[in-house]
Amino acid sequence: MSFIEEEKARRQLTVNRPGELFFFYKDKHIIVTEELSKVPLTSGGFIRGESVPSIWKEALTWIEAQDLHLHKLVKEGIILGSTDNGNRYAIALKPVHKNNRTFAQMHTYESSLTGETYYLETKINPRSGLETLKKIFAMLGVQVSIPLLEEVPE
Repeated sequence: MSFIEEEKARRQLTVNRPGELFFFYKDKHIIVTEELSKVPLTSGGFIRGESVPSIWKEALTWIEAQDLHLHKLVKEGIILGSTDNGNRYAIALKPVHKNNRTFAQMHTYESSLTGETYYLETKINPRSGLETLKKIFAMLGVQVSIPLLEEVPE
């Protein structure tokens, strides 16, 4: 699909579903429903990123702008992936995993609400990154649908 075709599809989606939040990645999209549909759709409602870290940072910025309780989750440490069974944090206040290993590759995010630095483990595959993002939204009580996760076999 060409860039112009992608933009036409995005425009059609926004016209057909006004007031909802969309995440776009190339010709794929995520529609954030229920709680987030109450937020007016503006250009700030679109999250674009070329990598997991950039998508995460955009999502964290959006979460804080909605005054959702992100800091509590980060303080406890957000486990990487769709479950909480692992030993690796995706996001934490220190760049150290539960098993005391340091983050293999990291980015940082400065919280606009607390001023603290959140450490993001970025040595992960894109699927795990999206699963983690979906889990974070669920932990915050926000229902999301991520078609990219539904379309890609495990």
